[in-house]
Amino acid sequence: MEIWNGPKGLAALFKHQAFRDIQEAIIIWRSNLTWELTIEPSIIQAWEAVVHRYDGWRFNLVEERLDGAAIKSHGDAIHDLMLSSEVIRPISLQQIQIEQKALEGVKTV
Repeated sequence: MEIWNGPKGLAALFKHQAFRDIQEAIIIWRSNLTWELTIEPSIIQAWEAVVHRYDGWRFNLVEERLDGAAIKSHGDAIHDLMLSSEVIRPISLQQIQIEQKALEGVKTV
């Protein structure tokens, strides 16, 4: 499961993934420095309770930081968040990035 957001200057991904081969469930919070992850202890305990229903499984919470200055458009966010599936056709993503480079230095209203 992935929930993400990526407007200009911001990017964040909340990802839950289960690996049966190594019996591990993982939550990844990948974001630039402007968005801090704050999860209440009761929420962590709830995730751990779900994982521990399966004998031998482990739970891991990983935080990864992105360079906020590199997120100039939602196209950059899509690229830098490393989403597990395509949310946009590669050619469309490339076009967004080209357009953003063309707009750099241009004052917008």
